[in-house]
Amino acid sequence: MRAIPRLSGRGALCLVLLSSALVVLLAGTGTARADVTCCSTFSADGIELDVSAHTSYTLTNNWAIHKSVDQPSLTLAPGQSATVNYTVQVSYLGSTGSNWAVQDGVAAHTVVSGTPISNRGGIQSYDVRINQDSSSFAATLFCNQSGLSSLPDYGTDFFCRYEASLPSGDPGSATGTIHFGDGSSLSTTAPFAFVPGDPSLLPGQPTEVNQTVDVSDSLQGPLGIVTAPNSQTFTYQRTIGPYTAAQCGDYTIPNIATIADDHTGAVLGSDGASVAVHVTCPPQLHVCAGTSITSNFNGTAIAGGNTIWFNSVLKPSGISTSSPTTLTFTNQTISFTAKSGVSYTLPVPDSTITYSPTATTATTTFSGGQWTTTVPSSYGGNVFLAGLPFTVPAGGLAGGINPVVWSGTISTSNPAVTVNWQWAAAVYTAFNGDPAALNVKPVDANNLSAYANSDHAGTPEAYKSFVVGGARGGGGSNFTGSYSGTGHTCP
Repeated sequence: MRAIPRLSGRGALCLVLLSSALVVLLAGTGTARADVTCCSTFSADGIELDVSAHTSYTLTNNWAIHKSVDQPSLTLAPGQSATVNYTVQVSYLGSTGSNWAVQDGVAAHTVVSGTPISNRGGIQSYDVRINQDSSSFAATLFCNQSGLSSLPDYGTDFFCRYEASLPSGDPGSATGTIHFGDGSSLSTTAPFAFVPGDPSLLPGQPTEVNQTVDVSDSLQGPLGIVTAPNSQTFTYQRTIGPYTAAQCGDYTIPNIATIADDHTGAVLGSDGASVAVHVTCPPQLHVCAGTSITSNFNGTAIAGGNTIWFNSVLKPSGISTSSPTTLTFTNQTISFTAKSGVSYTLPVPDSTITYSPTATTATTTFSGGQWTTTVPSSYGGNVFLAGLPFTVPAGGLAGGINPVVWSGTISTSNPAVTVNWQWAAAVYTAFNGDPAALNVKPVDANNLSAYANSDHAGTPEAYKSFVVGGARGGGGSNFTGSYSGTGHTCP
C-alpha cells in the first residue's frame, strides 16, 4: 500500500500518477463518475474508490516483396552477352495489432464524515477485473493486501497497481472492487479503448514496428527505403556474359532481393529471380594442317603513325546447306623483317566463322578478343576471315618488304570441307585500335550485310576515307589492298 496525496474539500481534484499515467480522482459522496474516459470514481458513505485504465499495444506494419526478371533463361554463344531487366516490387500490406494490454491502478480513501469502515468488518481485500468481449477475468495486482482489515477508520489512502494482457483490441472496462468483512463490497468501473486519440491510450502508443524498410539486392546492392503506408517498385539492368568457348555449359545466376527493418535490421522478407544461362559449346572441330601464305608489300613507303590494316578472306567448298558448319582460324601470326633490320611477329586475334542454314544476313563482330562472323550457308563468295590493325612505329617502314608471312591453324566442324584463303593489307592515315569500332564488312556481296556496296569483304567501312597507298594497296577505292596468292587446307 502507498499513501496517495489528496486535496482537501468536497469536490476537490486529486491528481495521482498511477503506472506512469496521470489519473484524476474526483472527490464526492454517494455517486459514480466517469467524466474522464479512462477513469472512474465512486463514493459511498465512509469511503471513496477510484479506478483508472490506460492501454498500450504494438502496431506491426506488414510488407511483401516480389522479384522478377524479364528473361529467366538465356542461350548464349561464346562471346555473346545479353542485358536482362530486374524488377523488385515492395508492397505495403497494412498493419496488425498485437500485445494488447491495459494497466494502471485502483485507489481508496476513507472519509472522515462517513460511516467507519470498522462497522463493515473492515476492508478484507480488493481486486480488479477486466471486462472485454462478453468475458471477465482478473487482472494481476502488484500490491500487498495484508493488514487491510486493521486500517484506521478515517483518513487512510491506499492503492494497488494492476496489469492485464488482452486477447484483442476491442474496447472494454476495468472494474475495481473493495470487499468488506461483512460481505458487502464497493465497485467502480473505468472504460478503455485502443482507438487513436482516445484518452485511455497511453502517450506514445501504439508502439509501431517495421514502419520503414531497407530494400537491398544481392547483385545491385542497396535499392532504397520505403515507409508505410507506401509501396514502391525498383528496376535495374544487368549484363550477363560474355563467356568464352572454354566456359560452355549451364549456369545459374542467383539474385535475391531483401527487405529489412530500417531500425533493427531484422529481415522481413526476401524473394529471388534466378537466370538460367546455357552457353553453347562449339562443335568438335577437325584441325587441318597448319597453313601459311607468303607474299610481299609494294614499293610505297609507309609513314610512321599510319596504320596497316591486315585482313584475310576465305572461300570454302563443301559447305552443308542443311546443318551449320563452323570454321576457326587460331594461332595466327604475321611476320616480316623491315629493311632497317627490325623483325616483327604480330599476333592476330582468333576468329570463328559460322555458315548457318537459318541465317539470312551476314554479320561480323569483335568481342572478347576475337572475331565472329555468321553467313548464310548458301553464300559462296569471299567471307572475312580475320584482321589486325598495326600502327607503324616512328620512322616508318620502307616499301618493298619481302617476305611477309601470315600463318595459322584452320579447323572445321566438317572434315569434308576444303578451305581456300587469301590475305591483303592496306594503309590508313587515321584508324581505330579497337577492332570493334571498324565496322568490318563481312562478305563481298552487296545485298547480304548492312553495307550495300561493292566493297570487298574485310573493308573497314568506318574509316574508308582515310585509305592511302602502301603495303599491298594503292589507295583510292582499294580499301583492303590486293590479295596474296591462295592458300589451301583441309581435308
